[in-house]
Amino acid sequence: MAERVLMVGAYPIENAIGGGQMRARALRDRYLARGLEVRYCGVFYKGFYDSWSRDDIPVGPEGEEQIRHSPWTGDVICSEQLHRDPGMRRRF
Repeated sequence: MAERVLMVGAYPIENAIGGGQMRARALRDRYLARGLEVRYCGVFYKGFYDSWSRDDIPVGPEGEEQIRHSPWTGDVICSEQLHRDPGMRRRF
């Protein structure tokens, strides 16, 4: 049985275009190349991304509202929502 790795980030890595997305995807790919079982879970705001995987979790209405009022802190809000939103915790 392969070792298992769970990666969590504040953005999806499907169709990565930003530096953080590309680094996270490169790390995931490197783990996979070493034979590890890897799952990446992005906690994110749908308004910022066009595509994501089934393992990614979009923030709920409360997080969306906060991000609309403060888009420059979107990554921080997404991370906080993982702890605050019971629906997100259940999916995680």
